[in-house]
Amino acid sequence: MNVGSEESPMTLEIRGRGHSSWKGVKKPYKIKLTVKTPLLGMKKHKHWALLKFSEPTVAGLQLGNIMGMDWTPSTKPVEVILNGYYLGLYLLTETNRISKNRLDIYEQPNWNEDESSIPYGWLVEVDNYIETKQISIRENNLWNLRITYHSPDSLSAAQKAWLKDEFQSVNDAIYEEDKTSNSWEQLIDEDAMARFFIIQEVLDNSDGFHGSFYLHKDWTDDARWVAGPLWDLSCNQRIKTDYTFRMKTSYGFTPHWIGELIK
Repeated sequence: MNVGSEESPMTLEIRGRGHSSWKGVKKPYKIKLTVKTPLLGMKKHKHWALLKFSEPTVAGLQLGNIMGMDWTPSTKPVEVILNGYYLGLYLLTETNRISKNRLDIYEQPNWNEDESSIPYGWLVEVDNYIETKQISIRENNLWNLRITYHSPDSLSAAQKAWLKDEFQSVNDAIYEEDKTSNSWEQLIDEDAMARFFIIQEVLDNSDGFHGSFYLHKDWTDDARWVAGPLWDLSCNQRIKTDYTFRMKTSYGFTPHWIGELIK
């Protein structure tokens, strides 16, 4: 399928994306098409990303499919020319969003005040950067836990209060002194977390538990936080001795939860 041409271009918006990745030589980009379009055999959507081509990213996302994650972004290798300049090989990638053709779960509306539905339909990210759309709690006596909310992305006071209380409860359960307690399993899907852990372990991915660590929650009778979708699997610099997922590099980022969950 041809999508746009010099004679009949497809209009779109494009901007840079990422934090540390934007400092690299090959910049990543976010694309928003004017019309939902199926690109290179992937399901139609408006929102896409152009990521630096990375074998660990390709391998990790394929592993996500093999491991049976709820949904894993698809990618296609593409060569990119921007403003007449050849930028090289990239990965055209589906972005993490709640929608019929992406993560297909219930999505609650922005500015929701209905307390009965607020606990359902979330996509959030355990983040290592300070963002505007974010709540923060004290994880332990050393560092904070930052949760960036992607969907809904505009919160009422009731939604924000619930989200903060919810992750305080999750964090308290994970850090419970009695490690034979299974209280955390009432809040987090342990099977999905184990799959997520295995993928990070196979890839030696130090980013696995301190950034780009997505969680989602559907509307079901036993709704719990589910690890995923996967994202940003290109950082293979982990100290692989104690399962704390610390970086070999001098980054100040810290791994969240996994040290306690392993216990």
